[in-house]
Amino acid sequence: MRTYYDDILSQYTAKLSRMGVLVSQSLGKAMNAFQDKQVELAHEIIAMDSQINQQHQAIEQEAFSIIALQQPVADDLRLIIAVMQASNDLERIADHATNIAQGVIRLEGNFQTIPELDGMISQLFTIVEAMITGAIDAFIIDDEDLARQIAQRDDEVDACLAEIHEHTIQYMKSDRQLVRSGADYLYIANSLERIGDYMTNICERVLFKASSSQESLN
Repeated sequence: MRTYYDDILSQYTAKLSRMGVLVSQSLGKAMNAFQDKQVELAHEIIAMDSQINQQHQAIEQEAFSIIALQQPVADDLRLIIAVMQASNDLERIADHATNIAQGVIRLEGNFQTIPELDGMISQLFTIVEAMITGAIDAFIIDDEDLARQIAQRDDEVDACLAEIHEHTIQYMKSDRQLVRSGADYLYIANSLERIGDYMTNICERVLFKASSSQESLN
């Protein structure tokens, strides 16, 4: 009986891993669409969002079903809740990717590229992308040490964001024609920083699963 129940929980957790892959792909495409101004790709990302929302809803529905039918004990209940909460974090990341894509469509033909800021945004995205992969891996394999390492990278994200803000404001002050583009660079940077926060949340879920009370990653 327990083996059957463990299989249910394993399949339930695997859904989060699949959702994480799709969300990471969506964000990667959003960044490509922004940097290369690919409107067609932006539309593809928006279409992907409904699929991600469906996965999120499926995880929530299964969580309620397992709780109602299996009456899980404390450890299992923490796992179920942690997966549901992590799924919510991933769904919000997908929303950021969609917002970026919508911005690409809205600004078609009206965006002035700033190569230095492109490089900085790319560096920030690389960090955030690694955090997504690492946080999901830590969650699936219950690696608390990895969760702590990934969460600590949020400091790198904050440092990159501060640098982007400083340089972008300088560009906007020096050339009024760059104000609109600068505002969009800031929006992307702030979105990526927020995604880093969501990844820290998921790392917190790793510790939550492992203990009766949520520990601090700090």
